[in-house]
Amino acid sequence: MFTTVAHKNGVVDQPERADSLDAATLKSTTYGEIVQQAINFAVSLTHMGVRKGDVIGLASENREEFWGAMIGEFKNAVNLSKPKLLICSPFAYKNQAETINSLTLSEKIILFGNERVNNTILYKDLAVDVKEKVRYEQFRSVDVNGQTDTFPNVHTVLQGYGSSETTLGVIMFKFDESEAAKRKPGSVGRVVTGMIVKIGEICVKGAMLMKGYVGIGRGDDFDDEGFYKTGDVGYYDDERFFYVVFPTKLEALLLTHSSVNDVGVIGIPHESGGEVPLAFVVVQPASDVTEKELQEFVAERVSDPEQLRGGVRFVDKIPKSPAGKILRKELKALLKPLDASTLKSTTYGEIVQQSMNFAVSLTHMGVRKGDVVGLISENREEFWGAVIGVACTGATLATICPIYVKEEFKNALNLSKPKYLICSPFAYKNHAETINSLALSEKFIKFGNERVHNTILYKDLAVDVNEQVRYEEFKSVDVDGQTDTLFIIYSSGTTGLPKGVMLTHLNVITSCSLLEESEMAKRKPGSVGRVIPGMSIKDYFCVS
Repeated sequence: MFTTVAHKNGVVDQPERADSLDAATLKSTTYGEIVQQAINFAVSLTHMGVRKGDVIGLASENREEFWGAMIGEFKNAVNLSKPKLLICSPFAYKNQAETINSLTLSEKIILFGNERVNNTILYKDLAVDVKEKVRYEQFRSVDVNGQTDTFPNVHTVLQGYGSSETTLGVIMFKFDESEAAKRKPGSVGRVVTGMIVKIGEICVKGAMLMKGYVGIGRGDDFDDEGFYKTGDVGYYDDERFFYVVFPTKLEALLLTHSSVNDVGVIGIPHESGGEVPLAFVVVQPASDVTEKELQEFVAERVSDPEQLRGGVRFVDKIPKSPAGKILRKELKALLKPLDASTLKSTTYGEIVQQSMNFAVSLTHMGVRKGDVVGLISENREEFWGAVIGVACTGATLATICPIYVKEEFKNALNLSKPKYLICSPFAYKNHAETINSLALSEKFIKFGNERVHNTILYKDLAVDVNEQVRYEEFKSVDVDGQTDTLFIIYSSGTTGLPKGVMLTHLNVITSCSLLEESEMAKRKPGSVGRVIPGMSIKDYFCVS
């Protein structure tokens, strides 16, 4: 059984990879060493008379030899399981010696470590220092029936989901739901009373959620509504039974692909799926495997919600702790802003570079302080480079909703009268007739790669420029924050056609500064906040 699990996780294919670090000795063990120990130990146990159906007890902290043997409170546990053999760490043997010696249930005691104790056998004599190493190619584990071969005293095994931060399981099957558990293979049960769970990233809140971390602020571990973000991805069915897309499951699957050397999986936000899996992959040397190949490889072997809809990112290494645990927060830190339409990423540095290039290009095209530039686009890769670039010229940016109907669109253009109009391909196609019928704009600047008559591509002005603007030499146009208009945005239009709302630089900067009070907002449920600095109560409510 162990070797089957090992093979499916890429252990046999990558024997030199360090699997774990012994917390007691800081000695590392490779996958290959674990496999070798496991098969040596299995053969030794067989020679000692262990047969299918026998029970082996294991009492040990997590240490180097642990996984070569496999999993094991004490007197009660021994009485329940009635092990034929008992495997102990030195700590466990010393701690439970009186109890162990008072019981006559076990034929033999097998000890981890190097210290020989009377009437015990050392694990290393059975699994490490053996006269002849068992060859993997010649080894065959005993066949078992996965559905019926079980512990003789166990009635039902029920799954659940939780963490230290949630006290115990927050999603689980109740003891009287064993039949439901059989009907729902792979499910971790339903949400327990007193807890609220959000998906796709599993976020939890309620009576069992921790107060917080000692000495650490809440930071990015909680969302705006006070839900703890687990980092796992999940979904539920029509009967509200939950399923967790464990990153380790997808990692284990991907490691079986011949081109994958290492992998780490995280959940990322997605506009339709809430949260979807994304894999960071280290490929084998000389491999030319593609993102599409790996996505299809996974899709053929998992359920629909577990597919790699977040994509695959190829990296040089997976960040891990000294104990070999994947540092998923560091993986998330590797993520860049993502274009929702193309899933192409852009770094902050690239946005800054684009915005400086675009500002200089606009200035060369005649855009001056006080001019209006229209922007009609959904959120996409080029969006923020264009916004910041226009702001740096001192011009005003009129942001127009790309899904306006014809009359709303014409109204927005007539109100703002833009000198230039920046469009996404979607917006240009959606409003081409109206755009071409109006003589308000001198030039049309288009996002994307498709060239259209009488338009200029944004990338020619911000990305593929002859000479990149250097940050040290760049200076944006000076503005008066209290009077100069930065944005023209449009009201909701509930009382007629949308109105153009002029926002100054000071309006926007002040609004951004209010984000610092997010923690205060959590402590004041129902409050609309405090009066903004620089405004009176009258001003505040008139604006509202």
